[in-house]
Amino acid sequence: MAQGTRPHVRRIAATAWVAVVLCGMVGAWTLRKDRDPVGRQDRNPQGWAAAYERAFGHLARLPQPRPSRVELALDVFPAEQRLRSRGSVVVRNETPVNIPELHLTAPRRSTSITFRVPGEIIAAQEHLPLYSYRLRRPLEPGETLRLRFQFEVDLARTGAERLALQPSEFLPHIGYDPSLELDNARIRRRQNLPLVDRPRADTPSLGHFRATLSTAAQHVAVAPGTLTRQWREDGRAFYEYVAAEAGPLADLSIQSTRQGASRP
Repeated sequence: MAQGTRPHVRRIAATAWVAVVLCGMVGAWTLRKDRDPVGRQDRNPQGWAAAYERAFGHLARLPQPRPSRVELALDVFPAEQRLRSRGSVVVRNETPVNIPELHLTAPRRSTSITFRVPGEIIAAQEHLPLYSYRLRRPLEPGETLRLRFQFEVDLARTGAERLALQPSEFLPHIGYDPSLELDNARIRRRQNLPLVDRPRADTPSLGHFRATLSTAAQHVAVAPGTLTRQWREDGRAFYEYVAAEAGPLADLSIQSTRQGASRP
C-alpha cells in the first residue's frame, strides 16, 4: 500500500455476524464470520435455499466472466469431514459486453470466508454465501482479472476412508449459483417461489490448473493433471498436481482415499 494511503474499513450488519471490507490500493478484502454459519442450513435447508434465491435470483441472467486458470491449495481432514481451501482464480470476460460487477458464491456450509477482488463490495447478506463487487473498472471483452479466496467447509458426511470432492465444495462459483435453488415444484410452492425454467448453463472448460493437496498421512490424494511432487510434512501427506488443460470445470474432482481401502 502506498505511503499515506489508509485502508477504509466498513462493517456490514454487525450484530449477528461480521463482514469487514478493507478497501485500498490492492482492492477489496471481504472477511466474514457468521455467529452460526451452517446451523441455519441444517435446521431449515429449504428455507435457506429459498432465501438465497429471493435475495439473489435476479442476478441469474447477468453476464459474468468465466474461470480460465486455477491455483489451489487444499487441506483435507477426512476424520473431521472438513476442508480448508485457498487460492486464486483467473476469470475471463468471454461475452461481447463490459462487465461492471462480479458476483461470487461461496460453497454451501462454508465458514471463515475471505475474498480479494479488485473493486468494492456492494452487497452481502447474513448467512447467505453470495458477495457482489463493483469492479475498479469494468472488465472489457477478452480481459482477465485474478480473484483470491479462502474458506473452510464442513462436509457433513459419514465415513473417513474416502472423500470425493466436487468443485462446488472447494472453489467459489462465479455468479449466482442456480444449483442451490429448490427444484421440487411442491416445495417451491410451499416456499412461495414461482416455477422457473432456467436455461442449463454450459460448463466452462478450464485451462491451467495447479493444486497442492494435503491430507491425512494414511491417505492418498488425487487430482486432475500430472503428479509433480509428493512429500510428508508435520504428519500429513502432500501432493502437487499440474494440468495445462484441465477440461470441463464440472469434472474437476479431487479424491482423498485411505491407502488399502477397497474401491466402491
